[in-house]
Amino acid sequence: MSTQPLRGNQRPPSYQALNQDVEAGRAAKDQPSIDSCTFATIVIILILTVFVLVMSVPIDVWGRSHRYWAGTHWEGLTVNGGCSAFRARKYTAELINVPFGDNPAVVCGQAELIIHGLTLLPTYCTIGGKGDRVWGTWIVDDEPSCGTWWDEVNDMGCTPQGSGKRRIEMKLFNYNSKIDDWSDMCRTTPLEYKGVHYDGPMSCENQGGQNVIGSWFIADHDCR
Repeated sequence: MSTQPLRGNQRPPSYQALNQDVEAGRAAKDQPSIDSCTFATIVIILILTVFVLVMSVPIDVWGRSHRYWAGTHWEGLTVNGGCSAFRARKYTAELINVPFGDNPAVVCGQAELIIHGLTLLPTYCTIGGKGDRVWGTWIVDDEPSCGTWWDEVNDMGCTPQGSGKRRIEMKLFNYNSKIDDWSDMCRTTPLEYKGVHYDGPMSCENQGGQNVIGSWFIADHDCR
């Protein structure tokens, strides 16, 4: 069997085939597979989605969750004195387990409490005493027992004649002189008189005991 001599850069066929396999292997190694690219894309999308969801949650939600696990709650709800205004009573309670590092005033202002079936935020908060204790105060506007009213009209005459105004006085009823705030009770108790609504008297006078008197200047044609 005779062999032909190789010319120029011509290599044996077996060597050329081996070299092509090596080059193809290098190209395949350098080029990422479709599966790996798809997986990386999915991971990035998931990370971005979680980031957007976390950033969209209000800070207050995280704060409430944090306080829930810390056991933050109101304790010792009590009536603070008598009636504070017309159909209104004041309540106080202490806020327990405020998380370390949180602003007590902010936590207090966001802590709800159920009173008479109503979920309420404090009207105002007080911080002080030993260990910076936190107190919340609620002024509840739906207290039927604090419903005062006016009666026993006393006509004081025209003031002065020609003014078109008549002065009347009335006594405040359902008022407890021992515990109620007489000034605010008088000032906030409304009146319906001769078809006209008044949010409260124009002046109040405490004559002692149960005698709290309100005064009104009402329009009267007979005083012209």
